Amino acid sequence: MNINLGQKVRQIRELKGYSQEYIASKMGVSQRAYSKMENNETRLDSNKISRIAEIFEIELDTLLNFDSKNVFNQKNNNIANGVVHNQQLIND
Repeated sequence: MNINLGQKVRQIRELKGYSQEYIASKMGVSQRAYSKMENNETRLDSNKISRIAEIFEIELDTLLNFDSKNVFNQKNNNIANGVVHNQQLIND
């Protein structure tokens, strides 16, 4: 299954331990507006995608090419495809 960009953003946000409210406040939008981005009800333009990558402190390429299977395949190494740094992964 090929996941869409909104799903990738949600998965990374959850791995980072950020709430929708936190990301929305950093972006200057309401939580509902941010939720629509994750649910692909609102188009993620290049400015929004770049801002989200900046907030997540990851490279734009990492966001665009994120594959959650890599996160869980590398769980024993506590590496989340360049996304999670110095944090335990879910269910460690």
